[in-house]
Amino acid sequence: MPQPIKVLIAEDNPDDAALIVLELHRAGFEPDWKRVDTETAYLEQLNSGLDLVVSDFHMPQFTGMRALELLKERGLDVPFILVSGTIGEDTAVEAMKSGATDYLLKDRLARLGQAVGHALARSRAIRERAHTKEILNESERRFRELLENVDLIAVTLDRNGTVTFSNDYLLRLTGRRRAEVMGASWFALFLPGADPVMRETFIGRVAAGLVPVHYENAICTRDNEWREIVWSNIVLRDGGGHITGIASIGQDVTDRRRAEQSLRLLGSAVEQATESIMITDAILDRPGPKIVFVNPAFMRMTGFSAEDVLGKTPRILQGPRTDPGVLRRLRQNLERGELFEGEAVNYRKDRTEYYEEWRIAPLRDAQGIITHFVAILRDITERKRAENALRTSEQRFKAFFQQAAVGVAQTDAANGRYLQVNQRFCDIAGRTKAELEHLTFAAITHPQDLGHSLEMTGRLRSGAIREFTQEKRYVREGRPDVWANVTVSSMWNEGDAPDFFIVVAQDITARKRLEEQFLQAQKMEAIGTLAGGVAHDFNNILAAINGYTELSLLILEGNPEVRGHLVAVLQASGRATDLVRQILTFSRQQKLERRPLQLRPVVVETLKLLRATIPTTIEFDISLATDAPVVLADSTQIHQVLMNLGTNAWHAMKDRPGRLQVKLERCVVDPTAAVNSRLRPGLYAHISVSDSGCGMGEETRRRIFEPFFTTKPLGEGTGLGMAVVHGIMDTHDGAVTVYSQPGEGTVFHLYFPANAGETTLPPPPDDPVPRGHGERVLLVDDEELLVRLGKIALTALGYEVEVATQPDAAIALVRADPQRFALVLTDQTMPGMTGLMLANQLRKLCPGLPIILTTGYTMALTSQVLAAAGICQLLPKPTTLHDLGVAVRAAISGRPPR
Repeated sequence: MPQPIKVLIAEDNPDDAALIVLELHRAGFEPDWKRVDTETAYLEQLNSGLDLVVSDFHMPQFTGMRALELLKERGLDVPFILVSGTIGEDTAVEAMKSGATDYLLKDRLARLGQAVGHALARSRAIRERAHTKEILNESERRFRELLENVDLIAVTLDRNGTVTFSNDYLLRLTGRRRAEVMGASWFALFLPGADPVMRETFIGRVAAGLVPVHYENAICTRDNEWREIVWSNIVLRDGGGHITGIASIGQDVTDRRRAEQSLRLLGSAVEQATESIMITDAILDRPGPKIVFVNPAFMRMTGFSAEDVLGKTPRILQGPRTDPGVLRRLRQNLERGELFEGEAVNYRKDRTEYYEEWRIAPLRDAQGIITHFVAILRDITERKRAENALRTSEQRFKAFFQQAAVGVAQTDAANGRYLQVNQRFCDIAGRTKAELEHLTFAAITHPQDLGHSLEMTGRLRSGAIREFTQEKRYVREGRPDVWANVTVSSMWNEGDAPDFFIVVAQDITARKRLEEQFLQAQKMEAIGTLAGGVAHDFNNILAAINGYTELSLLILEGNPEVRGHLVAVLQASGRATDLVRQILTFSRQQKLERRPLQLRPVVVETLKLLRATIPTTIEFDISLATDAPVVLADSTQIHQVLMNLGTNAWHAMKDRPGRLQVKLERCVVDPTAAVNSRLRPGLYAHISVSDSGCGMGEETRRRIFEPFFTTKPLGEGTGLGMAVVHGIMDTHDGAVTVYSQPGEGTVFHLYFPANAGETTLPPPPDDPVPRGHGERVLLVDDEELLVRLGKIALTALGYEVEVATQPDAAIALVRADPQRFALVLTDQTMPGMTGLMLANQLRKLCPGLPIILTTGYTMALTSQVLAAAGICQLLPKPTTLHDLGVAVRAAISGRPPR
């Protein structure tokens, strides 16, 4: 019967195509054929349903080699036979290499049938092998999928123990990567440290086909954990029956072995446990669950034997003092299948009471059904006694804690947070208990004391010390800080770590204030000693500066530019003189010279100096009443008060634009206001100095008049200015008050009592510098610079001057001619002899000789001391040429200076 085949013939000659078809018929085939002679037609017919392609080698529009190429590009596995009238051997070989199944010459088509038969047979064989391979691959894929999805190890080894296959489970179990497992020695990787004999035995057994079907051993993971594996093994052979290795399936039984071991240990533990264990069934209906097991510890604790309690309910342990409420909660928990924990009084076999702690849990089967209840029972009688004793102790401690006269607090050792505090501690800290329980000790400790507190607390925490004492300040919101003597002790737990700290605080604020006052007194004493020494030397220097400058001004009448510079020198010297006077005033070593005074000119003079000093960004607002009363005051000290207040106001406004307001007015203090301000009722001159600066808080206002207190940075303030202001107002029988709020500026109020009987002052006289008439004056001073200056000044005033730089030389001059001199002008502080001592000597030589004493430090020179020494006038250093002329003329004339 003819074999039907589907044939595509690429041939430009229809006759040649017919010959091909004829030969196929002769060879026993029934061809279903198509002829094409172009590439396009060829591609249209090229499909997977073809059994055969026959192509001419040469065609006008197409070639056989191109047809073969297109067939391969389509990926079709169809036999291709090349037919040509003239094809060389080289061309035929090339065609075969390119994938042609066979080639024929057209004049030998008789071989076509045989060639087609062979081609179709080979094609069938190829397709069958491909199908078989596909089935095999699918089978292998399913097998691998099975191996990868079971929790079993699958591995194959060759005859030398090298891994040739591993599933993912082995990799997951051992923590290994596939790259390090494949091709590795099983013994080196999974049995490290194994005896080499083991590997040799394995090789021998595999070679002999004597591998055990089942055995168990352990393998090592990457984390050096050994896992117990139960193995099933088969020997692998090749197609010739030769042994190539083994295939093994392994089950990890490590967890099961551990569970079995745990179960054995559990059974042993239950039997040997020191805690009582009781197991009941799960029948909760009355009379209740029955006991099915008790361990020896239960029998020792209760005195009951197993025979006494098995089959009975736990009611056998209950008695009159067993709490019914606990039993009701127990039943409710058990009915819900929940764990129950509780305590109750139970009874032993001899009916003695004991406290028992219960922990009862349900036991469930594989379906989750409760089958039993297991109870762990513990005798807590001793603990309850200890708890009762502790409770009593705590009640006593709590009573002491709350009623103690000192502050007591408990803080967390880890973070310093307050755990509990008594009321006294709240009073010291200035906070409520609720507030403190959200704070740490660091939050209320003054920043300047915090470093030491943290250091000592760290040593407490480390165990280096167990207690420390510190004096520190507690910061209180809106209230002054409180000083406290604080003792901190650590309380340690059994783990050798501090649990908490006990803080005992005693308020020592009053003591600290007394100490501070004592220190201030010492500072004042030191300042006083320093002031006296500084004043003399510094005033000598200022006397030289002032004197030579005034003389230069007299000489340089026609040089306004240089005179301007010299005037500036005099102003600076004047400020230096004021500074010395301020120090002496502060230390109470400057004589107060209170005279009837109108304050308005002093205020105007001071404001002129302030205006020249303060930047123009500060606006001055001045209001000076003309009816302010006359006061009894020292103009220099009033000037100092206003300068200090004006300078402080400027600093309070810093570099910002602002306003300085100064008012002078008449003021009557009534009895009510007098009580409040500690002023006597009556008429006052009132000066107010206000600024638009930063203002002050309560703490600063409270301390503003303290000596050495300053809010300025280190090096920018002495802390004396406001203390001097307060002191001057006290010595003037007046008062100074201050009002200020942060951000709202500051106002100082000065009150000067009116001078009784005088409300106005006579106009000052026109007083030119008095001049001499050639009188001879003896000038005595150990400072050569001042001697030269004094001689020049007195000569300019019309006097003849002789000088002595030592007291002995002055005595010698007077002794030689007692009537030679009309006046002696001597310094007080000289080496070997003071001016007072010199005056006493000169009085003996020439009674009635006028003597003027000059000094830069007048504190010890009272009027009585001066009179006793025969001093007619005291002239402070530095002095002006005018004051010098007035004093000398008055002394020589025998009248007091005006």
